[in-house]
Amino acid sequence: MANDYEQAVMFAMINVERLGAQNIRQPFGVKVNPFLALSDTAFVKTYRLSKKLTNYLIELVTPFIKQPKCSSALSVQDKVLITLQFFGTGSYQLPTGNSRYSAVSQSSVSRSISEITNALNQPTIFNSKVKFPKNIEELRKLRNEFYMKTGFPGVCECIGCTRIAIVAPSGNLGAKNNYPEHIYVNRKNYHSINTQLVRHFNNIHILYNVSQGEVTRGVPGTVFTYKPGTEYLSSNNIC
Repeated sequence: MANDYEQAVMFAMINVERLGAQNIRQPFGVKVNPFLALSDTAFVKTYRLSKKLTNYLIELVTPFIKQPKCSSALSVQDKVLITLQFFGTGSYQLPTGNSRYSAVSQSSVSRSISEITNALNQPTIFNSKVKFPKNIEELRKLRNEFYMKTGFPGVCECIGCTRIAIVAPSGNLGAKNNYPEHIYVNRKNYHSINTQLVRHFNNIHILYNVSQGEVTRGVPGTVFTYKPGTEYLSSNNIC
């Protein structure tokens, strides 16, 4: 049987190995550059985009982000990475800020998400990335390409619906809240909004709020007929 000294040494070695295997968080305020610290695979797992695509996104939103006036302010790269991590992991704002790749307060995370989201919704960016076919020729081409790729005839797009959790809105109706709070409670008893994903054969993804303009409490099997393009597709009976 090992004596007390040997047991203490063994315990210390096990403890060191356990700590070494963990992703030890840096002290608050000390950031690690994920472009340098993470492999390509780990980067995609954390941010859901490749390093190349993330750099492209940074360049894309930079003209629409107010440039920092002091050296301690967050850069556009920091804001984009914070936003991607928040959206990609589905986490809360506080854990996102506590990440060693962010190391910022919850309020900074909130502001970053707001700025980047507003930039992505600028017409210059949004209209170039999120769009439906504009005429019958484009729709027929899309249908034919989908068939050539998948073997399914008469298909233009694939859709899927999900619910995105939100903070419970105020019970006071006003300019920013046109609907009562209980309308946002779904069948799983948490607050959310309906969203719909449209996917083309060539991996173009379109995510939009099917509840905008009218809050709905969708259930499985509900058919949504909202957003530009939907009426056109239906009226021409080609999808």
